[in-house]
Amino acid sequence: MSTAQLSMAVPLDRPVRPCEAPLHSGKVVLISYAFPPDNTSGAIRVGKFVNHLSMNYGWSLEVITPRRKSMSSQSAANQMTFADSVSIQATRNFEIFDLVARIRGKTKKGNSPAAAVAAGAITDVVQPIKARRRGIVAVLSDLLAVPDTRTGWILWAAAAALRSIGRSSQPTVLFSSGPPHSAHVAAFVAKTLTARPWVVDLRDPWSSNPYSAVTEGPAERWNRVLERMVLRHADAIICNTAAARQVVRQRFPALPDGRLLTVPNGFDPEDFDDVVPRACWSEGSRPVLLHAGSIYGARKPFSLLSALGILHAQDPAGCPRVVFLGEWDDHIRNEAERLISRLGLTNLVTMRDSLPRKDAIAAQAAADALIVLGDASTNGVQIPGKLFEYLRLQKPLLSLFASGSPVESYLRRYAPVHACAAPNDVDSIVEALRSLCSRMPQAAAPSDCIDELSRSYQVKLVHNLMQDVLRLN
Repeated sequence: MSTAQLSMAVPLDRPVRPCEAPLHSGKVVLISYAFPPDNTSGAIRVGKFVNHLSMNYGWSLEVITPRRKSMSSQSAANQMTFADSVSIQATRNFEIFDLVARIRGKTKKGNSPAAAVAAGAITDVVQPIKARRRGIVAVLSDLLAVPDTRTGWILWAAAAALRSIGRSSQPTVLFSSGPPHSAHVAAFVAKTLTARPWVVDLRDPWSSNPYSAVTEGPAERWNRVLERMVLRHADAIICNTAAARQVVRQRFPALPDGRLLTVPNGFDPEDFDDVVPRACWSEGSRPVLLHAGSIYGARKPFSLLSALGILHAQDPAGCPRVVFLGEWDDHIRNEAERLISRLGLTNLVTMRDSLPRKDAIAAQAAADALIVLGDASTNGVQIPGKLFEYLRLQKPLLSLFASGSPVESYLRRYAPVHACAAPNDVDSIVEALRSLCSRMPQAAAPSDCIDELSRSYQVKLVHNLMQDVLRLN
């Protein structure tokens, strides 16, 4: 594969040079809330980075991650084994928002704890003093959610990083990955006290993220202050899309180009070795479209379900079946179930909880087509990590993203068959479903350049970057 091919697939910020011999006795202190066995895409990305850096590039790594996480419902589904050169420090963690929500008796699965505290803390009453108290609670809870709702882990993570650096006699790189961006704040503390070179991995945007726990008021301003502190002191910054890199470039024009690198998510070929397609739904004659991943925030399937209802009313025999594989916000799921019942789609829609990674890939392989679900509120810079698994499977794809999304360029280059529609445009989704179903039986030629998205290439970029920051410090 040529460098020209790679450049077309992944916008690069600098030339790709051949991998040099690994540094002797180089160490990485990696701080990340998300880490296997969590089954989130962020945990998979970080776990794969660790695996490749240790096995293929000779780095020793000490991973700092909390022992107890509120995302426990998605844990134990992504078991990974690591080389002897990898040690995992499972730290203590104070999930402050879980405690606050429990005390106030307003915990709801899938809701932002900050929002739960603010919305349900004190009922509306006419006395002005009560209104003032409610406002104070809301402001304080927002401030506690800066940079996110994992602030209770920052001190534990920073202390563990300082201990790890203090034990090391090797050239050492700090590496923080978020969200949650509390990992970057912990790394900032360690960087300030040790002056070790530091790489920030922004798996999603920070203050410009529409899913941020706080988006206005004093807390939002404080959030931007923290973001500036982190990004201005980092020795290098990794963004997972070219569009996200451009946002950082626009907001921080003084940052040197050499400090900003695009490293997208990818796939590992070995994850697809010996995969046997296996349905997690009852078999039938209808084509099956599967969405794998969490349903939360502004990412809602209501327009897709409405379009499915229209298609079923017009063509009951030709209407496809839709399977959702993953976790849901409770309130979104309840509303979706009501909509499914009202539209008479009970036999056409299946909801399954998350599966272990290998089983999830087997289910994707068994589907006739796969769904990438976006939302209309995003800023157009994010690409779901799941997309790269979808592309590796070379299945027909239904993309529900706003026009101009960076997802489109990947679909044009790598997807054998795809159809696109805006996520809230029911009529367009109906036409996209019709188009995709009519073309699914066609034997489209698989992409001959899919190997460009292999994770080994992305980790080579990370390895080269860490060598650079060590040389410059």
